Amino acid sequence: MSDRQIPRAPAHLRTRGRRLWRSIVEGFDLTQAEQDLLLEACRTLDIVESLEVALRDQPALVTGSRGQPVAHPLGSELRSERQLLAKLIAQLGLPDADAEGGEWDGLSASQRARKAAFSRWQHRGGVK
Repeated sequence: MSDRQIPRAPAHLRTRGRRLWRSIVEGFDLTQAEQDLLLEACRTLDIVESLEVALRDQPALVTGSRGQPVAHPLGSELRSERQLLAKLIAQLGLPDADAEGGEWDGLSASQRARKAAFSRWQHRGGVK
């Protein structure tokens, strides 16, 4: 067993945001800056979910200002939020769970955290 304190998900997160928070903090030892970045990703995921719900029963096309058919404006907002979510997750620098080779298989949470931190520093030029 590990003595590592796993940070609780902030109370204001919704279901998908909480699930993302838990899936990451349980497997990785994050710095405060990384936790802040993860929180933004979780908030963004909650926004994505809200937009998906709002669009569920809406038509894909609506009438534009000149009477022409245009894409529903929430669709482009949803796309933007999904792009932001992808960028935030990428900034965390976590390993791809589906990567071939299983280099993360069998490692403890602290070993995965050390390996991820080392990888991040290598890519930033901090370790030679």
